[in-house]
Amino acid sequence: MKTRTIVGISLVVLLVFVVLWFFGRHSVTMPPPAEAVLAKAVGITNPPPTVSSAPTATNQDRNVLLATIEKAYRQGLMDKGEYIQKILDVENLKSLDFYGKVVDQHGQPVVGAKVSGSVLINVGLAHSGHKDYFTETDSQGEFQFVGIHGMKIGIWLEKTGYRFDSNLYVQRPPNWESHDPKNRVVFKMWKLKGPEPMVHSKINSAIPVDGTTVNFDLLTGKKASTGGDLTVKLLRNPINIVPGKSFDWSFTLEIHNGGFAEIADLYPNEAPADGYQSFIETNIPADMKNWRSNLTHSYYFNCRDGKVYGRMTVEFWAGAQGPVTGFFADIYVNPSGSRNLEYDRAKEIEPSQVLQKQTNQ
Repeated sequence: MKTRTIVGISLVVLLVFVVLWFFGRHSVTMPPPAEAVLAKAVGITNPPPTVSSAPTATNQDRNVLLATIEKAYRQGLMDKGEYIQKILDVENLKSLDFYGKVVDQHGQPVVGAKVSGSVLINVGLAHSGHKDYFTETDSQGEFQFVGIHGMKIGIWLEKTGYRFDSNLYVQRPPNWESHDPKNRVVFKMWKLKGPEPMVHSKINSAIPVDGTTVNFDLLTGKKASTGGDLTVKLLRNPINIVPGKSFDWSFTLEIHNGGFAEIADLYPNEAPADGYQSFIETNIPADMKNWRSNLTHSYYFNCRDGKVYGRMTVEFWAGAQGPVTGFFADIYVNPSGSRNLEYDRAKEIEPSQVLQKQTNQ
């Protein structure tokens, strides 16, 4: 019995020595915030990293932390809530070093733009916090945030005389996650020319589903019994559709004395000088992959013998029951003949003003 006791005590001492050696070894290679999470994960009462801390744990350190937390959870050293919280704490240690470049619509660097980097940080299971960082673009339009950590980062740009729409970057550029100083994430700002007086109109109309054409005036958005700028046609087969069943349908758009150019620009603020086509036809067969009964497209356009430029977003709803369905359009027109489509609501003009001016001419 005495021999067994001595052996047992020796094993306990040896185990304690190994544990102390393990944590002593890692306390040298891991930075304090990472060590605090690791210590708490195994039951040591050191405080975890806070939102205001500046952890510098590498991805390898984070993997060690995650493995240790997982092991402690399986050994019953923490409940599920603590386990999840510690996993989220480790996510706060993720390196978010970010390298960006800002250019205008012509590809020229934007110098001196103010850059905000908002880092999302997990505070608790119920909510998150954030920490903001600030810098400016240099003479090459470049910027970087180095040594920052958190769950993810959002970028906001600002400079007088330029426009930046963060909503356009909700879907991240292809190299967002894998970039470096030589392969930067490129952001585009629009260098403003200055908004000009424009007409803004909307079409919200029922159109037949049997291919009957309907005409609209692009300055007023109203139906035109004769003439008009825009002709719309929708054809559905069968005319009387079965709810929940796909069907063949098509639509055509035509501009008299003008044409369309599909919008592919990040900022649709200037209509192209050429490349317009007067007629657009789109077919949607019933067996089409990802078939839909509604479609939305955006186009630049010119009309009235090229004297008027604008842009429009059109939407067709082909799935309404009955002999008619919905056609919608949001239209911005610069009646001056300029291709500048920068819009300012304060400079919006009524269609009647344009029509009166044209009559006087």
